[in-house]
Amino acid sequence: MARVTGAWRWTSFLLLVLVACDPPELAPLDGSVAEEDAGWELDDAAVAEEDAGPPPLADGTSRLGDCPEGAPSRCADRTWDRGRWHFRFGCPVTSIWSVSVRAETERATLRVQGTGGAVIAASEGPAAEHELAFTSLEPLGTCTAVVELPVTAAFSIAIVQLEPALDVHQCDELCLFDSSAGVERGCDCDRTCHDPCRAFGTDCGLPCNRDVPGYACPFLEVDIAADPDCTYYESDTGSFEHVGRCYRCGTGQQCCYTDGRDNGSGSFDLCPPLDPGANDPDPNGCSGVFDHCDCDVIPLCGCMAESGDLELCGECVGEGNFDLLSCNAPGDDGTFCQRAAQAALEGWSWCAIVGDITRCFDLPPGF
Repeated sequence: MARVTGAWRWTSFLLLVLVACDPPELAPLDGSVAEEDAGWELDDAAVAEEDAGPPPLADGTSRLGDCPEGAPSRCADRTWDRGRWHFRFGCPVTSIWSVSVRAETERATLRVQGTGGAVIAASEGPAAEHELAFTSLEPLGTCTAVVELPVTAAFSIAIVQLEPALDVHQCDELCLFDSSAGVERGCDCDRTCHDPCRAFGTDCGLPCNRDVPGYACPFLEVDIAADPDCTYYESDTGSFEHVGRCYRCGTGQQCCYTDGRDNGSGSFDLCPPLDPGANDPDPNGCSGVFDHCDCDVIPLCGCMAESGDLELCGECVGEGNFDLLSCNAPGDDGTFCQRAAQAALEGWSWCAIVGDITRCFDLPPGF
């Protein structure tokens, strides 16, 4: 019987260990990727794209087509190479837009740029879906949507006009109704801003006529002309800051029109100069031209004297007008502005009572 040596015993032990363990799984001979490793292979490819540096610039404007909404909205839906894709579109000032992106990757970003590359709106960070809405303030009317795609992926983009640009008269109407909203929309609200001080090259701290509380003139002249409560006053044209065809209404509105549209140079009177007679509906107790002088004209002109501009004050009150129905007539010898300035030096504030119906009937002695 043959003797078993120690070398043989160790060899047999190693063979048993190898048989007990599962053999390693070999890669397919055809060179394909095993199913469980396929995801890792795709992730590695994405990482490789990102490691290649910033995505290159790419222009996708020519790939845009019509959206279901029709022109001028533009859309595209396809697979895009890795890149910073630029999509140019017309965005006239005051027009309102929405730009949305739906991507098959969580790493897409979106921003909208104006002329010169200034950012108008931008996404908070990488995501699969983005939507930005904005009002165009671009004077040249050109915007660019930029989709940054760090990996090759499909995405859809929709550049949709929500509201068209306003024309000049639509802007005027908006500015007169709500000047802050007009400025936010990109309108030139200076067109309808008539500041009685600024028009004479000074600043008395007074608002534009259109921004005085209570100002609510109809935008179209045909509407005020048809109102039985309103009367056309030819003499108001060129009277201080008023321009165009002017109307006065029993409600206190004084409205002036150029080419049939409100030009913003009217005003709102606490005490309307029109005397409605015994059935005066005004709850403030105002009646007639002299209450109008005390509550509307005198405080305004006195505020200009208080601000140190006696010449502007004289233009405002009409110091040379001694007609019995003028605001300069009662107890005045043509020195209203000097006396108003002196009253201010003695502690009376004309500016503080502008637009204050509770204080305008209690003027200093002599006024």
